[in-house]
Amino acid sequence: VRNCFIKKGTGATTSSYGVFFRYVNSSVIYNNSINTSGESDTAIYLISSNFNNITFNNITTTGLGANGISLDTANEFNLIHANNITTRNTGGTGINILIANSHNNITYNHVNTTASSADGMLLQSNGTNVSYNTIIALGTLSRAAYIFASSNNSVFNNTFATTATQTYGLRMFTAPDNDILSNSITTEGNDSLAVTLENDSNRNYFALNRVATIANVSHGIFISDSMHNHFRDMSVNASNTSSWDWRVVYGG
Repeated sequence: VRNCFIKKGTGATTSSYGVFFRYVNSSVIYNNSINTSGESDTAIYLISSNFNNITFNNITTTGLGANGISLDTANEFNLIHANNITTRNTGGTGINILIANSHNNITYNHVNTTASSADGMLLQSNGTNVSYNTIIALGTLSRAAYIFASSNNSVFNNTFATTATQTYGLRMFTAPDNDILSNSITTEGNDSLAVTLENDSNRNYFALNRVATIANVSHGIFISDSMHNHFRDMSVNASNTSSWDWRVVYGG
């Protein structure tokens, strides 16, 4: 699929797809403009598809809970590279990697979410490489990057940023044994958390990350009920009112 303009019609149903791959291997989705407008739409959707390249696409979603690029189950060795993705409604997700995927590469993408309760990237699979991406969440209650129930991922040289209140730069929940290296993670709104490790996010390795919160009642690194994490050569700055560089909580 190359050099196409794909737009969902105004009369189409919800949960529609711009490009849909099932059991498709060694194919290319390249240099397309894809716009979706319906609730729970997905611009590019893969299931049980391997060794595909998704590169240089411009994607915009405006529907409630819509996804830019979504890998459903049983996708391996796919490349998601140098795409521009914008979600403009509540609950949108820029890049959505669901369970039972592995060995996929997410590199050099630019993701913007502009509404509330959105995720720039949601990662629920193991063994994923996430590198050199810029992911910015502009709405309240949003997360630039969310690693959920996922392990053995390598996350390095990314920029994760949020600008509104009650947001997360990088949230990790039940996410053990990941490498988080050389990332820039920033929150700018009040009552926000730059990095969190929650609910048995154990044995993660953090090194050379730059972590900052710029507003009040915000924390650089927040650890809750998670153990044996290793931090090395970190820059952590949370200098505003009622903000802590580090906060550790056990037992709730």
